[in-house]
Amino acid sequence: MKKQRSGDLKKRKKERGVILVVAIMVAAFMLILLAPFLFRLSANYRITEKSYDSISALNLAEAGVEKAIWELNYGDISTWSGDSSLRTTSIPSFQTPEGKDLGEITITIANPDGNSPIIEATGRVPFIGSQTIEKKVRVILARDIEPLFNLGIFAHEGFDMYGNGYTDSYSSENGPYGGLSVGNFGDIGTNAIGTGVAQLYNNIEINGRAFSGFGSIASQAIQLHNSAKITSGMDTLNEVKALPDYLPPTNLPLMGDFYASQGVPVTITESAEYSSFTIGGNASVTIDGDVTLYVEGNFLMNSNSKLDISEDSEVEIILGNGFFMQSSNSSINNLSQDPKSLAIFGTPDFKDMTWRSNSQFYGVIYAPKAYIDFSANCDFLGSVICDYLHVSSHVAIHYDESLGKWNKYGKEGDTFSIQSWQEIR
Repeated sequence: MKKQRSGDLKKRKKERGVILVVAIMVAAFMLILLAPFLFRLSANYRITEKSYDSISALNLAEAGVEKAIWELNYGDISTWSGDSSLRTTSIPSFQTPEGKDLGEITITIANPDGNSPIIEATGRVPFIGSQTIEKKVRVILARDIEPLFNLGIFAHEGFDMYGNGYTDSYSSENGPYGGLSVGNFGDIGTNAIGTGVAQLYNNIEINGRAFSGFGSIASQAIQLHNSAKITSGMDTLNEVKALPDYLPPTNLPLMGDFYASQGVPVTITESAEYSSFTIGGNASVTIDGDVTLYVEGNFLMNSNSKLDISEDSEVEIILGNGFFMQSSNSSINNLSQDPKSLAIFGTPDFKDMTWRSNSQFYGVIYAPKAYIDFSANCDFLGSVICDYLHVSSHVAIHYDESLGKWNKYGKEGDTFSIQSWQEIR
């Protein structure tokens, strides 16, 4: 019996040894099979890590660009290394709000005092050992332009509006006025600060905001009567809106007085200066092309007369020391229906503009010394700037929102924005 047990024990030990050898062989075989996979997994991890660090380095470079733009616009870069031709700074340890060190940033600004500074920002992130991953971004800036026509109505000394009129907005870039294009940015404003400098009566509706002058109390300066309303409230300007003089051109050919009579259509294709400009009753005039007209004296449109602005034209009409009168049922037809195609300017000597039109007008008016009187079912699409504005009898002013980024007649501002962006490494 003892011999039998001893034999069984030896047999079991032998079996265990065989199982161990088999297990080791299987493990070794599996390791051989897994080795390439583990190698590839390690390589993929390295690639993923490098990709992540590359994105981090690019983000650091972009953060450097944002810092440079902010410092140029609102800060002070005079403390940076360098001079007026090149300024340099660095952030040796850029950290997250949690205190994690992401890497470092180097920033240079070429031509920092000019109108088109060039920013180069480099982000560096640690990788393996002493190696780093770098990304560099180059950005060219340009000075922002403050648009002149940034409100539907701006009247320097104030305004009064009567008779079921209203303001609203649309964008000519998105098609004609109407339907779903109608917006609520028909803002109005004035530099005036006294009590009651702006008066709204008889169901006038401002679909937008109303601004009184810098330093005023809006609720005192702007007064509402007889169900007039302002949909987006009142506010005061942050600063006085500058209204620079618009001076007449000096190099246009002199053409004397202009008169168009009924039955004799006239087309104007060349810029010129006129002593006066009159379109007689039922007469028709067309302006075709990029034309500037300077009218030193009166500009008169008699009843049922018509002034057409051809499509694909850009027209400026500059008014001198006379007055402007558009009589009943006369019309200025901007056939492109783009307010940026027609601009009417008043020089410092221009004081008086009257509309009695029963028509639609697409364009902008800048007459900062003039009293303007709109009446009789006029639809005005664009923007108007004057000294004082009187509105009555179903006048609607539809502000073209695209004028808010129109740089043609704007002034150069103090801030910069990005004109081009390029990753260069």
